[in-house]
Amino acid sequence: PMFYIFQLILLLGFMPYRWMMYQTKFHGKTREQIGELRLPTEGSKRLLLQLGIFGILRTVFLKRMESSVSALRTSLDTYQAKLLAFERGVREGLIVSVSDLRALESSFGDEDLEVDADLLAEQTLARIDEKNFKVDELLSDIQLEKQIIELLDLQLEIISKDDTKIKEFAKELDKLRAENPNRKVLVFSYFSDTVKFLQENLFKFSKTAKPEHTGFLTSSNRPDAENLASRFSPASKLYQLKPGEKELDLLIATDVLSEGQNLQDAGVLINFDLHWNPVRMIQRNGRVNRLGSVFDEVSVFNMKPEAELDGYLRLIQRLEGKINIIRNTIGTDTPVLEEPENPIEYTDSVSEI
Repeated sequence: PMFYIFQLILLLGFMPYRWMMYQTKFHGKTREQIGELRLPTEGSKRLLLQLGIFGILRTVFLKRMESSVSALRTSLDTYQAKLLAFERGVREGLIVSVSDLRALESSFGDEDLEVDADLLAEQTLARIDEKNFKVDELLSDIQLEKQIIELLDLQLEIISKDDTKIKEFAKELDKLRAENPNRKVLVFSYFSDTVKFLQENLFKFSKTAKPEHTGFLTSSNRPDAENLASRFSPASKLYQLKPGEKELDLLIATDVLSEGQNLQDAGVLINFDLHWNPVRMIQRNGRVNRLGSVFDEVSVFNMKPEAELDGYLRLIQRLEGKINIIRNTIGTDTPVLEEPENPIEYTDSVSEI
C-alpha cells in the first residue's frame, strides 16, 4: 500500500493553493514561459510560491504518514473539506482559500505552529469568469482530486486494519516493563493527532500500559502540562501527590513538553516519530538525560520510518546531515540517532585564548 499511497500523493493537484495557475494567461505554461512575462515582483512571488507548493504539501503528507496513519487521515479530511469549500466558491464565481502559508501548514496540524485563527478563515481572494480563468478545466481537475482522495482513503484503510507501528510500540513497551516493572517511559510525537490516536488505541495492544497511570499531552491541553509532568516525575519536580492523584509511569506528549522540564524520574525515552530538526531531538532526549538522574544509563529508542516510506521522504538522510553539522561544530554529548557522540571541550582561559 505504501507504493500506491506515494503515487496517489504525487497525483494530487492542490488546486485551492494553486488557483493562479488556472488564470488564462498562465494556464499550461512552464516556469520559463511565465518568467518571460516579466510580472511585477509581488505577483511573480505569489505565482512562484503556488508553483512550488507541490513539494511542500507532499512532504507534509508523507511526514504525517511517517508519524501515524491517523495523522495522514486527519490531513486528508482537512484538505477534502477545504477542497469542497473551494469548489463551491468556483461555482459561484469566487476563489475562496487560505492565503497565508503558515496558516496552511498549521491547518494540516503542525504542532509547532501557533497561528492566528483569523488566518485560517476562508477568504475571498479573487473573482473569476470564463474570460480570465479556465473554469471548466479547474472544475474537471477538482472532480479528479476528489477521486484521488477517495482512493487514498481506501489505501489507508488497508494499512489501519493491521497497524504494525502501534503493535511494535506496544510490544517494546511491554518488553521494557517485563525487564523492570517500575521503569517510567516518556514518549514524544511530532503530531497531536498521533498522540490522540495512541490515547484511543494503545490500551488495546499493550498489556502493561494502564489508563489511570498514563498521561497524554498536546497543545489542546497545554494548561495540564505542569500537573502531568509533576505526577510523572514527582521526585525531580519535588512534587507531593494530592489525595486521589495517581502517579504516572507513562507520559505521551508532543513537543510542547520538549523544553524546560525536569523529567529524570524516567530512564527511558521513545521517539514515536522523528523530528525534522535534530535540535528538537536533542531537547527531547534532554528531558531524561540530565543532571540529577538516578540512572547510570538512560535509554533512548527511535522508531524509524518504514523503509519504503523513508525512501520517498529521506527523513533519516536529512537528519543525519544536520546532525553531522552540529557534531562537527559545537559537538554533541550523546547520540541523536546512532552516530557516535562528539563532545567538544571549550575553554574560557584568557591565557589559552
